[in-house]
Amino acid sequence: MTLSLQELASNDDDTQKLDRALRPTTFDDYIGQPDLVQRLRIVIQAAQQRDEPVDHILITGPPGLGKTTIAVILAHEYKSAIKIVNGPSVTKPSEIIDILLGLNKNDILFIDEIHRLKPHMEEMLHHAMEDFVIYIKMAGSKEFVKMPVKPFCLVGATTQIGRISKPVIDRFGLVHTLDFYDPADLAKIISVSARKLNTKLIDTDAVEMLSTRSRGTPRIANRLLRRVRDYSEVYQCQTITSEIVERTLKIEGIDESGLTKEDLQYMRLLAYTYRNKPVGIDSIATSLSSDKHIITDHIESYLIRLGLVTRTRSGRILTEDGLQFIKVRQEQDIHSNSPTPN
Repeated sequence: MTLSLQELASNDDDTQKLDRALRPTTFDDYIGQPDLVQRLRIVIQAAQQRDEPVDHILITGPPGLGKTTIAVILAHEYKSAIKIVNGPSVTKPSEIIDILLGLNKNDILFIDEIHRLKPHMEEMLHHAMEDFVIYIKMAGSKEFVKMPVKPFCLVGATTQIGRISKPVIDRFGLVHTLDFYDPADLAKIISVSARKLNTKLIDTDAVEMLSTRSRGTPRIANRLLRRVRDYSEVYQCQTITSEIVERTLKIEGIDESGLTKEDLQYMRLLAYTYRNKPVGIDSIATSLSSDKHIITDHIESYLIRLGLVTRTRSGRILTEDGLQFIKVRQEQDIHSNSPTPN
């Protein structure tokens, strides 16, 4: 069975528990993103010296790069409580009011997918961020009552910063875009995670292969490690080798570049259905029977990073490298499906 991108980056209860178990809890244990870690260490120390909340922080970047982990470490390092909220789940003004009034001094409020908050929620939030007050419209009245909230730090996470209003963005003291991880850092993460999972001996070649096929994303690296562990246990392998990794990833439908069946469907759609003429995301989503946010966050971001796809003002097209890649892949598929001569 092929592993879909949604499954690669899913957040069901069991997966969340495993992800939490593998997450570092301090910046000393955190691997990668050195620029952000350095900035946050300074921000935390300065806030502690003044006994103030940490300045509001907006973290952007594709899914799975550690936005939630950063927020949890931030709370741990500052020795404050953290309230974790998913943006799309906040649908009523009363909910955001309850959240803000429930915070204690210097608490961390982490809002994942903050770009999906409704406009009136954003307006309420930016007053709280700037002046630590909220305006509540009383029942049966046209007037608003100003209520104070305790000083807090908002950490917002987004994959689509362009969907956040400028007044809200302007109230973040620190805005940082996470980078995809290089294979060396991913290899370190995989090795640490393997020890935490009590995985059988995994050799360096296997770790290297996993690190180069994890799409530059720690979350995916950990998911693939768990699938390799499953394979090794079922087939009673004494050591996890690159051959074991290769077999596992072939079952999962992941190629040597970390591309999945969905990536290839997307690229073939641009190349053959639309003849590589610019096409909008809504048309692509309809053709693939998928959600456009999944496409932009989980497919396009990686293909653009590899230089296979580009976004123009008119729409998405394959680059020259992308066209060559899909041509070679098409030829490989034809040869692999050809009948063997007698």
